Amino acid sequence: MQANSSDKFAGKGISGSTLKWIAMITMIIDHFAVGIFIPMMEAGQLSTFDYSSVYTAYTISRAIGRLAFPIFCFLLVEGFFYTSNVKKYAIRLGIFAIISEVPFNLVIDQTFWNLGYQNVFFTLLIGLVTIWSMSKVENNFLKLIPALLGIVLAELLHTDYGAFGVLLIAVLYQYRELRLWQSIIGGLMVAWEITAPISFVLSYFYNGLKGRYNAKWLYWIYPVHLLIFGLIGRAILNA
Repeated sequence: MQANSSDKFAGKGISGSTLKWIAMITMIIDHFAVGIFIPMMEAGQLSTFDYSSVYTAYTISRAIGRLAFPIFCFLLVEGFFYTSNVKKYAIRLGIFAIISEVPFNLVIDQTFWNLGYQNVFFTLLIGLVTIWSMSKVENNFLKLIPALLGIVLAELLHTDYGAFGVLLIAVLYQYRELRLWQSIIGGLMVAWEITAPISFVLSYFYNGLKGRYNAKWLYWIYPVHLLIFGLIGRAILNA
């Protein structure tokens, strides 16, 4: 698969590794708010002043965290075009979706098992399979079929970001060769979260270069940090 010929920022823009780290750091900040700040507020042991301070920190952290998912979606689409083996890419996402499910549940509702809400790796996996299927269809109208199937599947499985997440991935894929329009449409799609459009300002300046990072190590960040935050959150509630 070929790289995007419209990467006009090649050599001077933002590399893939930089975007990944921005997404990872903002995601961790977001999950800290959910995994730690929410249990602190729910435990009922804070004074009025402390509760207000924690709630403010929670709100700010969540706003920062809104940058993560759109960047991950953008990078998934880029990864699809750059990878030499889409099947292995999908298998890797599937493995980490399974590994991450218990840590994800711990952060979301302090339980070890909950089939009512699945982690974002499932969303990314469905999104990858969706655009993979779309790439096999030449007619743009018929591409709607795999897109709709992916959207419905994500919603039925109650994955993180659900139907919207897969729709965003499909749209970013469809407009990949038109970076400006991809950024504008992507930004408008996530504008319901006020800070999220910033993600597409950053992705617009993507230079098409991978940068330096260990992909396997980065994958492990997701389940590990969720497990840590989830266990701390349970301890706070049970204290």
